[in-house]
Amino acid sequence: MDKLPPALVQVWLTMAHTEQTHFQDTKDKAIKKLIHHFGNVDIAQMYVDEFKKRNDEVVKRN
Repeated sequence: MDKLPPALVQVWLTMAHTEQTHFQDTKDKAIKKLIHHFGNVDIAQMYVDEFKKRNDEVVKRN
């Protein structure tokens, strides 16, 4: 797995979960990117969640 910016992965996740039909092409491309880099959408979500968790811990310590 490549080290991707979590913000980019979050954008892909947002697009992958959109229900707006006029974004279907973008949704499909986002899902393909997520699968290419993570294997599936759930693992990509865990990647972002873990980053947020670590970030929150750093903020709490300061």
